[in-house]
Amino acid sequence: MKTIISRSIPFKEVMKDLAKELETTFSQDCEEYALSIPAQYGSGAISGINFSEGIGLLMYDCIFKEDFEIQFIVNEVHPLKFMFCESGAFQHCFQDSKEIHEVAELQNIIVASDQNRGHIIRFKAGMRTKINNLEVDRKRFNKVMQCEIARLRPGLRNLFEDVEGKNYFYRLGSYSLRMADIFLKINDFKGSPFQRNLLLHGKSYDIFLIQLQEYWDGESPDQDQSLLRKRELNLIREAVLILNSNILEFKSVKSLSRRVGLNPNKLQDGFKEIYHTTVNGYVQERRLYEAGVLIKNTDLSFAEIADRVGISSKSYFSKIFKDNYGLTPTEIRNKHRKGQKEDKLKKKIVRS
Repeated sequence: MKTIISRSIPFKEVMKDLAKELETTFSQDCEEYALSIPAQYGSGAISGINFSEGIGLLMYDCIFKEDFEIQFIVNEVHPLKFMFCESGAFQHCFQDSKEIHEVAELQNIIVASDQNRGHIIRFKAGMRTKINNLEVDRKRFNKVMQCEIARLRPGLRNLFEDVEGKNYFYRLGSYSLRMADIFLKINDFKGSPFQRNLLLHGKSYDIFLIQLQEYWDGESPDQDQSLLRKRELNLIREAVLILNSNILEFKSVKSLSRRVGLNPNKLQDGFKEIYHTTVNGYVQERRLYEAGVLIKNTDLSFAEIADRVGISSKSYFSKIFKDNYGLTPTEIRNKHRKGQKEDKLKKKIVRS
């Protein structure tokens, strides 16, 4: 097994350590950092971003040639970690511990070490593994959210108020497609660094909220729990990937359910539980999203865009945009282009 070690806490210093260990370099774009896995070790990338209130997002998308271990060892309080396995599987353990935590695809863990013990992540050789790790510096976060944290239930309140890292914490969460969908949106996003920073900041809180909701659900056995099994979640995920890759392929709920091999009622129940909407509602949201991208980034007419995303009527196309966003397609395009011109002017001023 290949082992590399980071002996730092801030993302920039972590990236320096990882780059040195992997004998490569990393890039920086404002507060976002990224490095590519050198070919001698495998392929993929590790990236991360920090936000001022003590929240950070560290993302792995890697295939290693041999079993691979990353150790985060530093004699300081480590961040509280919310780790979600988007693809593949991984192992987590604490420094000097024989207890190994197995995390499967679509599962998540919440972990906090005690006595400044480090975290160790293990990747299996030849497996594409995508881990999305939300980290919370509890000392900094408490300064911003002290009032809100004080109103949390005792278990979570104690976890967030443990700014000295005195107590160990580990919790394995349920399978979650809502989390996977957030990262699909992050990966699909095209925009300026400023827009990407805002997106990542907002999505970090979405991730945070989903993790906490799942924690609360697990603490409330009297509440209705998910009846979706991993197999069913994977089939719903396949349905979502079909819709996301080509929205025009959607004909009906029955045809989609036949294609993925899941009962139509179960498919509808899954969409309602995970996305809080029906299959048809999700399809409309996806059509609006793809249409919005085309409105902002192409010169296609609105009739052409409506046709590309499967909306037959131009007048209906305009109506649903107005109903959902409060703006017509024309207003959205004009607003976007005005923003682009202002960005270019700012860059020109900075360069001069």
